[in-house]
Amino acid sequence: MLQIGAFTSMCTAARIFTTASVCLAGVLLLGTEGCDGNRSASSETVTIEGVATARGNEPFSAYVLEAEDGSMYILNIPDSIRTDFYTPSRLTVTGRLYEDEWNGSPFAHIEVAEWAHLDD
Repeated sequence: MLQIGAFTSMCTAARIFTTASVCLAGVLLLGTEGCDGNRSASSETVTIEGVATARGNEPFSAYVLEAEDGSMYILNIPDSIRTDFYTPSRLTVTGRLYEDEWNGSPFAHIEVAEWAHLDD
């Protein structure tokens, strides 16, 4: 009788382990898809004028462009075109518009292709 009880416990433990393994594999699969899945791709190219400022605190800081209508966009500026970029400054920015997260919330982003100061 003791051996049957031990066998039943082992079978129950094996079922729990198998279920947990399948659930963990599913979470990992969804988690890796979610890394790229948060970024809503767009082929829309936009040109926006506004004031660029640095917002947030490290390591969660970002350059933000605030348009005249109050819309705000996170600017992703490649190092190759970041020369002479400073904040705050009035800019015109052209790039690809997409949605991603900033500080855990959905936020509009612009992958900057080109920019120019309006102050000059």
